[in-house]
Amino acid sequence: MRNNPIYAIIKLLLTWKLKLRAYEWQLGGGVKKRSPAMKTIKTMTIFGTRPEVIKLAPVIQKLDESANFSSVLVTTGQHREMLGQALDQFGIIPDYNLDIMAPNQAVSDVTINSLRGIEEIISIEKPDLVLVQGDTTTAFAGCLAAFYQKTAVGHVEAGLRTYDKFRPFPEEINRSMITQLADLHFVPTLSAWDALRREGVTEEKLFITGNTVIDALFSVVSQDHRFSTQELENAGKDGKRLIVVTSHRRENFGEPLRNICNGILELLDKFADIEIIFSVHRNPKVNVPVHAMLGDHDRIHLVEPLNYLDMANLISRAYMVMTDSGGLQEEAPALAKPVLVLRDMTERPEAVQAGLAKIIGTSRKAIFAAGSELLTDKAVYASMTQGLSPYGDGEAATRIIGAIEYVNGLLSFPPDPFVSGMVEMVTGDQTFVGPISDELFYSQLDERIKRARKERQRVSVATFNLEETDSEQFANAVKTITRGLRKSDTAAALDGKRLVLVLPGANEAQARRTADRLMERLAGPLNRRREADRIARDLPQTGNESEMRLNVDIKTYEEADHTAEDDKTANALHNTYSNVDDR
Repeated sequence: MRNNPIYAIIKLLLTWKLKLRAYEWQLGGGVKKRSPAMKTIKTMTIFGTRPEVIKLAPVIQKLDESANFSSVLVTTGQHREMLGQALDQFGIIPDYNLDIMAPNQAVSDVTINSLRGIEEIISIEKPDLVLVQGDTTTAFAGCLAAFYQKTAVGHVEAGLRTYDKFRPFPEEINRSMITQLADLHFVPTLSAWDALRREGVTEEKLFITGNTVIDALFSVVSQDHRFSTQELENAGKDGKRLIVVTSHRRENFGEPLRNICNGILELLDKFADIEIIFSVHRNPKVNVPVHAMLGDHDRIHLVEPLNYLDMANLISRAYMVMTDSGGLQEEAPALAKPVLVLRDMTERPEAVQAGLAKIIGTSRKAIFAAGSELLTDKAVYASMTQGLSPYGDGEAATRIIGAIEYVNGLLSFPPDPFVSGMVEMVTGDQTFVGPISDELFYSQLDERIKRARKERQRVSVATFNLEETDSEQFANAVKTITRGLRKSDTAAALDGKRLVLVLPGANEAQARRTADRLMERLAGPLNRRREADRIARDLPQTGNESEMRLNVDIKTYEEADHTAEDDKTANALHNTYSNVDDR
């Protein structure tokens, strides 16, 4: 049948029908489609929402810059106006537009329409790799369509988890199912890597890249930015402290959103020097109640969803951020702004662990209490504005491209993994200035370990010094050590030279035995590798070679070590994770 001329004509017409839809994004018309040169790896990048475009834009740019790729772009149009806004700002022209957006459509409608359209496009274009991002229904449908066509999938921002299938809904299940189908997992952080490793994803499929949203953020924040409206241009001036607010999650529809609004009104009543900009989602379940409750206040500016350039630069000017958005939880810490998370749990725990964000839920009392604390306690505010970027250093897209090239045999070694570090945060260009200090690093360790110190009476921390290893040896050492962890243990890499292993419940002797066992595992392979490297580089054997020395430092925190400050911290952590119900 496929050799039938009529079939060929129908296929050609369908192809051009889908491609012509993409030109609807260009208001002036007459825009010519890119004609990519023949390249080695054909990728198909699929997106349907504004956040996906923002986070995939750096990857798309790197794909276009590389001679090793031929890039095809597909949008489902799951969002329309907000999606088009982001496409215009990053200069992205989709090759295909399914245009599935319809009033009051169900999640199942988005899934079915996206799946059918994407599968047909994959069958036409025959990519080597499909790229999806995050946890949207578009991403899930794109991944499933690729699976049906037996096409490999790369998942950008993999490994985020809450382990509650309804929070967020449907995103938590979307990303979990994508994990089952994807072939390459580009995880933003060590925590995400750990989550997927524990779920059985093999290590050769995992790459710690950092989050591409930090790439996008650093590319648009500028001291010279001119806002699109005078209202935004004037925000935060005249001595007012600016608070940026967003809320759009389904789980916050109804009473939770009304509680958020009431909490904001209480803050405005108490603090005459604050000003609110609330970026209001177009969904009537958000738009209507927010305008009804906050629309008449002279220090609240209710604005349409902001374009990305305005939003990023507005955050850089803000005093703090209150949001249920996953993206803003990642972006605000990189701009040294405290984040109050308007949810009961988050799949992005790193900022909370670093002390840069607090999960406060949607209780009116909790919002008022947390907001008041940041507005009155300078020490608390300073502790949440350390300029730490736990999510990226602006090089995530480069690592993703490198990982794809490595898997396809175009590079001999995988890219070095992202390691969280300090950034010098000023409004304008951001500069990554190296690894964080030991003191700050330890403060970031997993919240469950901090709670374990309180609940189990002790916790031991073993720090492995791997100064003599190169990046590949260090990566192999990390794999060796973390492979044998218990579920309650946590490991984290620090500045590419040290590995910190946290052992809840272990005393010093038990921790020492564990460390000695791991050191024995490591010493042989590392020294054999060292000798192989000497032979490969044709270096003479001098007879003075010493075995690679591995050092480990162990510190145990007993119940007796607890101070009043420790108890205060533990209580604060407990309250953070508790749902305060005053409604």
